[in-house]
Amino acid sequence: MAQIMKLIVCNRMKSFLLVSHEFAINFNPTNPFCSGVEGIVQAYSACLPHIRFYGPTNFSPIVNHVARFAAQATQQEAASLCALASASGEPRVDVSLAALHSSDPPFPSVQQYFILLIITDGVISDMDETRHAVVQASKLPMSIIIVGVGNADFAAMEFLDGDSRVLRSHTGEEAVRDIVQFVPFRDFRNAAKLPMSIIIVGVGNADFAAMEFLDGDSRVLRSHTGEEAAPKETLAKAVLAELPQQVVQYFKHQNLPPINLEPA
Repeated sequence: MAQIMKLIVCNRMKSFLLVSHEFAINFNPTNPFCSGVEGIVQAYSACLPHIRFYGPTNFSPIVNHVARFAAQATQQEAASLCALASASGEPRVDVSLAALHSSDPPFPSVQQYFILLIITDGVISDMDETRHAVVQASKLPMSIIIVGVGNADFAAMEFLDGDSRVLRSHTGEEAVRDIVQFVPFRDFRNAAKLPMSIIIVGVGNADFAAMEFLDGDSRVLRSHTGEEAAPKETLAKAVLAELPQQVVQYFKHQNLPPINLEPA
């Protein structure tokens, strides 16, 4: 979703609006990183009073932003190997990433893979640009997970999720691999289907048989319509379902075997 950021100027006597489709929620573009999920939640909570959600919904800026991270990482790995080879007296030659990640690498190496999680309640406004960005990103070590919130028409998200067809950009270029996973949150909106738990503490000598019935240790809990409660892990499973395969596909496509971190 696009944002209109409300920036407070100096003495807070004046304010102005700035449209931005890509900004750090901690308002620190030089250090936009958060410590864990808790850090993200804290930064988001602090950010909310200073922004207004607004359309249109442009995805391509943030896809390209993360793609630049992934591209820089691959370039730095190759550059590091060249520098180490030169320092060790090895001949200076063109080095591929496959050599950097060989099964018996001459130098230490780290394989990096980037995951972009997009949570949106809007329809994509820049579909052509987003298709092109995803196709280009399919060449890089990254995946995109999109969670659609609400009852909007998410047909465009399903189009980006190339499970049934090869995604093409508006120029006709095909994606090297499928890197998008779309999950509609409405399929998991019942409380039992969300990543949450309920703890009930019974105090006193009342009859708590109903509470024990809700505690589905010995049976699957069903609603009055017969619908079964889904495990709380269901949403996480759906969101991450394609990620392992996408990671493996990338490294296989680049001919990069896993690094053996422990001696055989």
